Amino acid sequence: TFGSALAITVLNTLPADHPLLPLLWPHFYGTQYSNEMATLSQLDPAGDFAQVYSFTLEGLYNAFEGTRRQLRLSDYDPIEYLETSGLRASGVGSPSASDLGALYALFEEHGRNYLGIYYASDADLANDEAVARWLESLDKAIPNGLPAWTKPLTLAALARLIAVLIYVVVVEHELRGTLLWNYQLWTHVHPVRVYRDGRREPVD
Repeated sequence: TFGSALAITVLNTLPADHPLLPLLWPHFYGTQYSNEMATLSQLDPAGDFAQVYSFTLEGLYNAFEGTRRQLRLSDYDPIEYLETSGLRASGVGSPSASDLGALYALFEEHGRNYLGIYYASDADLANDEAVARWLESLDKAIPNGLPAWTKPLTLAALARLIAVLIYVVVVEHELRGTLLWNYQLWTHVHPVRVYRDGRREPVD
């Protein structure tokens, strides 16, 4: 949802020579909006979702509809998640959360450093009409819009937003998406055994 919205809105609103394009391009290059088409076919009564997972077909439909309505981009901000989930306050150590937070911090520093090359102040950023068009478009394209901390827009807020977007497509895509498919029954793609002679498993 967020990755495809990033690709569509950036390409529809930012000019080809805009400084933000080289920063964001590597994180959506090659992205295509195929999830909806794939999901609809998978939700067929004979599709993988109904055959592999323990939900009833009606339960799958309800889960998809309910989850989309609840999606918020700020939920993918690992720093905010530590606060809103109560994990930080609990005092429970989590090496995984620390690792994810370190990755996010790297992305945010990268965003701040990059923006500092092109914008001398928050006022300079506010005068960039292309950025305003992009954020307005992105706000409409994602469930529940942009987080409240993006308004008013500052360099710090844009660096944070860029970090969250990069985090979504680099980290969360793997955690919530790609790795999940290792449980699928596509053994010719995700083999459950590896032959000594290197041959692939048969498609059937």
